[in-house]
Amino acid sequence: MKKTAVIMIAALALFLAGCSCSSKQVKDAETTAYWTGGETVSVESGTKLAVLAGDPAQFVGKTLRLEGKVSGVCKGSGCWVELKDGAGNSFIAKSVDHTIAFPKDCEGKIAVVQGTIISQPAKGGEKAEHHDHAEHEGGEHKCPAPVYLLDLTAAELH
Repeated sequence: MKKTAVIMIAALALFLAGCSCSSKQVKDAETTAYWTGGETVSVESGTKLAVLAGDPAQFVGKTLRLEGKVSGVCKGSGCWVELKDGAGNSFIAKSVDHTIAFPKDCEGKIAVVQGTIISQPAKGGEKAEHHDHAEHEGGEHKCPAPVYLLDLTAAELH
């Protein structure tokens, strides 16, 4: 009987030791990216989507970090994502040189992206552009053509 009690206490101690982890370890596990593209995100503080969407012209040429839920993704090559915040503000982050390709099934995931805000000339008021990423990707499809976008250098999905 004594031997069984000692074994049970030892087993319980091992179980509890295996379950213990600090709150920092839990936080790190929650923030660890499961997918990355491009460089490592190095800008520590994010710009709020509401601020950026309200007046993107003031950020042209600046390197920013944005965070938001992916509400849209390029179904051709994965070259862009649309990020939204809880209030419905959104912004397009795009790999203009196509060096970063998001997984096409990432809608609903949290993205952390970094890049430079650029301004593109308006194309006759078009909200979307038709183009062919590559023949093997299913041919022509529509991608948004915003006047302002974040030209990606780094991306993470959580």
